Amino acid sequence: MTFESLWTGALRHRQVSRNLRPLVERVYDDICANSAQITSDLEELLEFLASEIGRTDANCCAVDRFFAAIEDRWSGLPQPLRNIFSDMSGTLHDAIYAPAIASTFGSLPEQLLERVRELESSQH
Repeated sequence: MTFESLWTGALRHRQVSRNLRPLVERVYDDICANSAQITSDLEELLEFLASEIGRTDANCCAVDRFFAAIEDRWSGLPQPLRNIFSDMSGTLHDAIYAPAIASTFGSLPEQLLERVRELESSQH
């Protein structure tokens, strides 16, 4: 499947922020290319989702659905990254209307962002 078809499927006719697509696409490209840039691009995506303008139900749901749809591509990543993608594609969709559920599973944008930052700091 192409990025375009995956992205369209993840949107399900929701109106997401126009800034979201390039952030998701960079992370997708990093996964496909097994790029070392993945943690910094993932951090940028999660910073956006944790921001005042990026933290919307449509954005969180689209990201959740997108990464759930490509599990076969990120399932081979190192365990810490795989765990982040698993939680991001598991209950991130609950971040806005059921934040207690997302929080329990470590899937709020801020929680995921903190985990990526911890991962980055341990790599340096």
